[in-house]
Amino acid sequence: MARGRMISNGIAHDKRIHQLSDDTSRLAYTWLVTFADCEGRTPGDAAVVRSMLFPRREDITISQMEGYIKQWHDLGLVIWYFAKDDMWIYFPAFFSHNKINRERESISKIPAPPPELLMSNSGVTPEECTLNLNQVKLNQSNSNQINGGDGDINDQSPIYLLYTDTFGKPLPMMEKILMEVAIKYPPDKIEDAFKIAGQNGAKSFAYVRAILEDKKHAKPKFIDRVSAEARSQYGER
Repeated sequence: MARGRMISNGIAHDKRIHQLSDDTSRLAYTWLVTFADCEGRTPGDAAVVRSMLFPRREDITISQMEGYIKQWHDLGLVIWYFAKDDMWIYFPAFFSHNKINRERESISKIPAPPPELLMSNSGVTPEECTLNLNQVKLNQSNSNQINGGDGDINDQSPIYLLYTDTFGKPLPMMEKILMEVAIKYPPDKIEDAFKIAGQNGAKSFAYVRAILEDKKHAKPKFIDRVSAEARSQYGER
């Protein structure tokens, strides 16, 4: 991607910017624009975004960053979405301020936002994308086992408790993501993934997703590679 991106000075008059909770949120939003690829997309996992923007700031937590991203999305400043087993961010006004020479930039490796979010940008959170109903029916037994038997996520659901024990209380947006995971994977694999994440001091749910997606059940070499790639790509200290 380019070394920098443009953002209009009209942002100073945008009422949405002044509705953000604090100046750190405003600063993080404008800085993140500079990391956008040629399609106006960036990683959206809160842990990754934090490491990109504030690699030397230990006082800014992953939970705090997740709250900032949710603010941006709810106000329509970004589209925060889930695709290919990870979270991503898209800047809807990106092309209004940036003229892209695609011959000089690499093709985006980040999946596009769901069409329904691009069309409406109405504040629908990423986890509210409709689940594949056929998959739900085929895997309902898995969901019932890990959710507690009723197919819904609540604060007494096993997967909810696993998340809380590992990362702390999840934001509301995580509940349907946890439901999707509960539907897609066997309960024992989910429990093992959280256990491995806890033992390795993971700071983000993306770590659990990486473990679940690994065909070799996340052996140490895989985890080391994921961690090394993240540090290399995003400059995490």
